[in-house]
Amino acid sequence: MSIQSAVLFDQDGKPTYTLVSQAKAKAAERSLQPAVRCVDDSGEATGYFRAWWNVAFPTRNPLPDEPLANPDGTGTQAFWQVFT
Repeated sequence: MSIQSAVLFDQDGKPTYTLVSQAKAKAAERSLQPAVRCVDDSGEATGYFRAWWNVAFPTRNPLPDEPLANPDGTGTQAFWQVFT
């Protein structure tokens, strides 16, 4: 199973254990808080997630202004382009 088919966001838009652990594995400079919503109902990044991303991954491209989560909680291609 590819990591790209894993559920990264729960039904409330909060990060799953998979996303939290993947962020750690990618050496995020700040821990992702599992109790805080990262995507809104349309799958787009919340202000918290954007701010976290900028601190956690200062040398990566910013999160795109389009949905990051599919309806099933998996990451979109746009998300994977900046995360991998």
